[in-house]
Amino acid sequence: METKTNFISTQEKKIVYGTFGQRLLGLLIDGLVLVPFILFENFYNIPHLKSEIVLALIFILALTYKPLTEYYFGATVGKMVLKLKVVNLQLNKPTLTEVLLRNILHIIPIIIGFSVTFYLFAQPEFNDISTFKEYSVLQKQYLNLTYQIISFAVILTDTLFLLVDTKRRTLHDRIGQTYIIRKTNAS
Repeated sequence: METKTNFISTQEKKIVYGTFGQRLLGLLIDGLVLVPFILFENFYNIPHLKSEIVLALIFILALTYKPLTEYYFGATVGKMVLKLKVVNLQLNKPTLTEVLLRNILHIIPIIIGFSVTFYLFAQPEFNDISTFKEYSVLQKQYLNLTYQIISFAVILTDTLFLLVDTKRRTLHDRIGQTYIIRKTNAS
């Protein structure tokens, strides 16, 4: 009788893990999916509409896009295009908890960024903003250099994990106990 550990080890020999290039391209494709909403927010809503409802809707979209698509479909649009999927350590569909943990490094910066934006909406000088450049200047007063350095360090650390791990796991893959694998006819 084959043990579960042996089965996974045998099954892993057939697994093709997503490469750095594939994952980066998937991320860029996902950016293309979200960019119309972000552009609308930055170049129309913030300087002209100033609608907190529109901001909230885009916040919800940005916050839930990756976790929900990975949970319900096993991949984001970018991963689907590249035939990649998210699996847990047992090579099964990840649970919602695993997906949320996997995306925590994505979720926290979105919450911080949008919290600052909601805060800026309440500032008196926000009403005088009429361009994205003016908004950027105001935003820099509240999103300080420490936040930017920490964000960069997390992205760099996440990438370094991917580059040195034999199974190409990033830090966020490890947190969520997941892999990104290439879909095959059997998977």
